[in-house]
Amino acid sequence: MSLKHSESLAEFAPALIKLQGLLHTIAHDAENEHHNLTYTTLDGIWKAIRQPLQDCELAVAQYIGEAVSVGELSFMTVETMVIHKSGQFIFCAGQMPIPTQKGMNLSQCCGIAITYLKRYAVCAALGITTGDDDGDAQRAWPKEKERGEGIKDDKRTWQELHASGDWKEFPCPDSSDLLGDVSFKQLSPLMATNARAGGPNAALTAATAAMVEGICKNRGVTVAEALVKVEWTGKPFMEMEAKDLMLVYNAVFAKIPRP
Repeated sequence: MSLKHSESLAEFAPALIKLQGLLHTIAHDAENEHHNLTYTTLDGIWKAIRQPLQDCELAVAQYIGEAVSVGELSFMTVETMVIHKSGQFIFCAGQMPIPTQKGMNLSQCCGIAITYLKRYAVCAALGITTGDDDGDAQRAWPKEKERGEGIKDDKRTWQELHASGDWKEFPCPDSSDLLGDVSFKQLSPLMATNARAGGPNAALTAATAAMVEGICKNRGVTVAEALVKVEWTGKPFMEMEAKDLMLVYNAVFAKIPRP
């Protein structure tokens, strides 16, 4: 997610500090019956923040950006602006792969991605939480009985699974297929969920590393060259966590053009 802001934040910053003092973790107001989890809807978030925003003389505007494609992956973009009455602002743009859902057409799948991005973007911009992390972890790593024999006790790191290629033999959390038999387009939402949850699924983290290598190849650079071009200052590639890998992927996608 890229961030821009007005030249000065002298009036914006105190207003945001005041807002964060008024807001607390927002309660869940809906249930995902498929995963037996609760979560906070976009409507629930807005109900919680609308009046505090007005009290702090702030406003939030969100816009749908251009859909873009990289190989077989298609991404939706949502742009979020938080504005103070002085005209000072912060602006960020986030992307996520368009998920594929059985029984849904492309427009419906795009709608899912847009709503998802709006939820997380407004929370990130305002610095608020909804307590969804545990749910993300459960979606990223299925129950023991769903993981398959011979895999549930596997304690290897993502680096070991990446080096051996064994991550491809792990079951996909959302289907009966193996990770190696599922397209990156289908895997990308699961990778993002795994990254937000802290990378509990080492196989998905290894798949994310493979996705980074894939987009670097698509851009005609090595991973090492890409890290220089995007001015990455974090951990080396083979020491990254799942969230780092997703950040690098998004940075390469946004900053390095195709040859």
